[in-house]
Amino acid sequence: DPLPYVYFDFILMRRPLFYTINLIIPCILITSLSVLVFYLPSDCGEKITLSISVLLALTVFLLLIADIIPSTSLDIPLIGRYLMFTMIFVTIVTVMTVYVGNIHFRSAATHVMTPWMRFVFLELLPKVMKMPPPGEEEEGEEEDGPRSWDALEMRKRDGIINNGTGSTERPPVPPRSDQPKLSSDLKEGVENAKVISDHFKDQDDDSAVSDEWRFMAALIDRICLWLFSIILLVGTVVLFAEPWYEDSFISA
Repeated sequence: DPLPYVYFDFILMRRPLFYTINLIIPCILITSLSVLVFYLPSDCGEKITLSISVLLALTVFLLLIADIIPSTSLDIPLIGRYLMFTMIFVTIVTVMTVYVGNIHFRSAATHVMTPWMRFVFLELLPKVMKMPPPGEEEEGEEEDGPRSWDALEMRKRDGIINNGTGSTERPPVPPRSDQPKLSSDLKEGVENAKVISDHFKDQDDDSAVSDEWRFMAALIDRICLWLFSIILLVGTVVLFAEPWYEDSFISA
């Protein structure tokens, strides 16, 4: 008689609650902190610190998972793939943070803004992102602010309107036949005043250029905030929805 055989079908199901609570949710929360790097102002000086801290935390998670999962090269577990995705994501965030910091601290003495950069980052993208450039913002504040002097009163003070007749003619100024001769001390004082005026004018021009670079850095921060938030959300959904796609494909 042939030997009897008994066949058993084992259905193994892994319960992912332990990995979800202890690995996946903390990893998602820590990765979401990296997006807030672009929300911090560049003057605070903590952007690089936050991004590197997140990268180190993800490295610790990767080392922890390396001790849990089996050592094989045939397939990469879902948790390992998601951690690799988040580490690459945070690395790119760190690189962009360094680049934005470099743009923020540029000045007229170190860099010159090219015409295409001025058109793209000061004219085109601010309209899309609803961020007014520095010049337009100051003009809007001046227009919205209260006027301390009435226009008619100013014209009266200038002598444009005389005696209520509405005449716009200024009183004639008698020509001077002799030009006053300035002393050497007074000439030196005038020259020094011109030097000081030119210095403050150059300082204002340099400040305006620095404001343009800082605005460009803030604009890139705003774009990266939205872009990396969307990438993180889409990448997380796609990676964790993969098992359901495989199950539906196998069942079909």
